[in-house]
Amino acid sequence: MANALRRRLHPRGRLRVVPNGIDLARVEAEPSQQDLAMAQAALGGDSGRPVVAVVARRKDQQILLRALPALARPVTVVFVGIGPDKVLAAAAAAVPERHRIVFVPFTEHPLAFYRLATVAALPSRIEGLSQSLLEAMSLGVPVIASAAGGNPDLISPGETGLLVPPLDPAAWTRALDRMLGDDEFRARVARAGRAHARQEFTMPRTAERTEIVYCEAIERRRLLAGERPGTTPLTVVIPTLNEASQIGDCVRGLAWAGEVIVVDASSKDGTAATAAAAGARVLDGMAPGIAAQRNTGIAAAKHEWVFALDADERIGPALAAELAQVVVAPQHEAYRVKRRNLFHGHVLRRGHWGRDWVVRLFRRGRRFGGASAHPGLEFPEREQGELANELDHTPYKDLGHHLDKLITYSRMSAADLAAQGHRATFSDVALRPAFRFWRDYILHGSIFDGRLGVIHAGMSAASVFLKYAFLWERQRRG
Repeated sequence: MANALRRRLHPRGRLRVVPNGIDLARVEAEPSQQDLAMAQAALGGDSGRPVVAVVARRKDQQILLRALPALARPVTVVFVGIGPDKVLAAAAAAVPERHRIVFVPFTEHPLAFYRLATVAALPSRIEGLSQSLLEAMSLGVPVIASAAGGNPDLISPGETGLLVPPLDPAAWTRALDRMLGDDEFRARVARAGRAHARQEFTMPRTAERTEIVYCEAIERRRLLAGERPGTTPLTVVIPTLNEASQIGDCVRGLAWAGEVIVVDASSKDGTAATAAAAGARVLDGMAPGIAAQRNTGIAAAKHEWVFALDADERIGPALAAELAQVVVAPQHEAYRVKRRNLFHGHVLRRGHWGRDWVVRLFRRGRRFGGASAHPGLEFPEREQGELANELDHTPYKDLGHHLDKLITYSRMSAADLAAQGHRATFSDVALRPAFRFWRDYILHGSIFDGRLGVIHAGMSAASVFLKYAFLWERQRRG
């Protein structure tokens, strides 16, 4: 609905979506023995087959039925809330006998079936924010749904469930086979889905989001009236590991922000204490990992909007003022900002550092993923806005620090490549670094930065060389 309104009525207007929430007390209530017995009887007792439950009114259930002939694993599929019309009856008749199809047209206690389900499914082509999926997820039932409507807002593919293209029986076969055939994956998805539903889609969370909308509207009215605003309704999240030398200055420069969260990976230099003394809320004891640390901070944020900051970055007055305006009158769901990179005391406007755009401002429901060294926000680029002011970034204290970070990130990048099955070839080690130097020095203009440009392009090439050298080393070790 929101996307349709943006396309047809308000392509650049302010449109806020407050997701529905579920009543956890109702969902968690244990079904009576009578209700469980009724559900078990409908399923035909203990057949040993996995149970796929679809709790919904008429919503393209025939697509799921058409996926079953190609599914070798015998399953019981129960459709709760509908009876077999002509289309469903015909599709069910074509299902091989190894599968069992059950229709439960009416029951006052549909959640009893989730207590017996192996997987919950929703094959609809048109969908809002599904209460049925939320109920299944909150009960720890892994979910598969079509990538339609609000389903992608609930499900991160491979993390909190699986998404399937609408009206694609073959894709449903593959998704069912993957979910039912991998016990470890199914359990992991169920845990993540349960946590996500209980954290982001409860009635208190809906009330909190609604309150935020009203507060931001009030704040925007004050801004338009020329009144002096209070703190910006924004949470700044900073991942740290042994950053005591700069985290205090970083946090103190964020006094305008409504909340500052430092997620520390068990630093040994007093980073957590320094951050707390500067006024940050500290979450300590995390395992090192930029994406995981950021995601932990995002999940703990009290404000709807989050800015992901690093300890070596600073938000200047102009950018802070812009953020204060954007979060109370947003036109996009996420924003990228250009970094103003200081390289050994000089601002770099050329080379890849001069084209350094990063997505850092976004709503709290988003998460980081991807590469270990440089994780990105999982958000389509075409839907991002751009901030006009720059983010100050001083990544290296000196050349030695630059080399230390270069080695650390190269090792992380090599590990990512190895996990994806890549192998280092001669051209990777010998030619890629040379091309990187030529690209940065000539194509991207570092040649005009004198000796600094040579050093910058050389270090960039060295990072590529070390990445593939470390990958080669991993191959040699087996």
